[in-house]
Amino acid sequence: MPTTDKEKLKAKMKRKYERMKSDPKKWEIYSKMGTARRFKSKFKFPKDFDYYAVFESLNKNNTCHICQRNTRLFLEHCHKTKRIRGLLCVKCNTAIAFLNDDENLLRRAIDYLKK
Repeated sequence: MPTTDKEKLKAKMKRKYERMKSDPKKWEIYSKMGTARRFKSKFKFPKDFDYYAVFESLNKNNTCHICQRNTRLFLEHCHKTKRIRGLLCVKCNTAIAFLNDDENLLRRAIDYLKK
């Protein structure tokens, strides 16, 4: 019987892992998800919000919307509106974050790369 918070969390995660492993379709999605697992709690979506369905509907072939690499994906969102925009790999998601979601900065970066 778990006694500490750390042990309780470990037991909870183990139960969730076992539950996911029993459903191959959910496991395939779950294993490729990055922050999408935590997206529901971070943004206080309703309890019936199905982030697996959202994740699956955004990208059928599991590739980053920008670089098209088949890698672990993250739900990318607008920090102002909290609206989900798509699925990106960690590199592309970080690049957008470093440019502060600013289209003008991105255009200037593109102009710089064309030199």
